[in-house]
Amino acid sequence: QPNGNVFTCAGQTVTLLPATDYAVERVTRLYGNPDNGYRPVTKQITFANTPVEYTDLRKKTTCDEQGHFRFDNVGDGNFYVSADVIWVFTYGPYKATEGGTLIQRVSLKKGQTRDVTLSR
Repeated sequence: QPNGNVFTCAGQTVTLLPATDYAVERVTRLYGNPDNGYRPVTKQITFANTPVEYTDLRKKTTCDEQGHFRFDNVGDGNFYVSADVIWVFTYGPYKATEGGTLIQRVSLKKGQTRDVTLSR
């Protein structure tokens, strides 16, 4: 944040998704390019006719308290890693949800360990 506050994905969902032709097209539409991006929590887009494979091939995990996560047994290929970074501000009796989803395309080789930092 401009004020120096740092927010992580702690306790939130992280998704690993194969970068299929459909996924590349969808990510480009959601984030404005096929490689990485940020989408605010307030910007929701609905897709019709999503292929079953798009959801069946996803792996999900949860960020730990330090904002770290891992996926095991991932094969060779290009993938998208996306993480929710969402928090709630309280202003007296009002609450506001802030943040959004970060995404990045990564290439992996079977057995490889990769450190990925998602940032805006």
